[in-house]
Amino acid sequence: AIRRLSSLIHSDPSIIDVYVLRAHSWARLCYYSRAIDDYKEAIVRGGFEEDLWLCRGLSFLRLSRGNAFFKRRNYERALDDLDKSIENFPGNRFVALNNRASCFYWLSQFQDAIKDYSSAILLNPIDAMTYVRRGEVYRAIDEHSLAAKDFNKAIQLGWDQRKHDVDVVDF
Repeated sequence: AIRRLSSLIHSDPSIIDVYVLRAHSWARLCYYSRAIDDYKEAIVRGGFEEDLWLCRGLSFLRLSRGNAFFKRRNYERALDDLDKSIENFPGNRFVALNNRASCFYWLSQFQDAIKDYSSAILLNPIDAMTYVRRGEVYRAIDEHSLAAKDFNKAIQLGWDQRKHDVDVVDF
């Protein structure tokens, strides 16, 4: 698939969607630096400021590139893209807040992580994993009663802790 997409880019580099598809392909293969390059190319070539749908596309690209930076443990760069994703289009807000909170967690910025997980819970109060992740942050700062409250809420929502490693915050 990547060869075919590269061939399409070579024949017509103005087709932004091909960069996005190739970036997704690179990311699935864990070639995050190549994925980031293609996401960047799509963003640069996009001219996304003109139209709401294109703005939504930019937000998705920022979210996707932020995820790739996260996977490479480049949390500061991930935060930059996730911030822009949140600003540009609220449709991605729940996912972007969760992902940004995970970056804050790994940067030991626990209060920021709690704030973002709490905002995500307000947007989707039935997502058990957000409670689990926020519970992990509470546990990291020795707020065990708040952690237990979040873990219990996650269990009420159907989370099965036997199927998850609660010691790892990831998205």
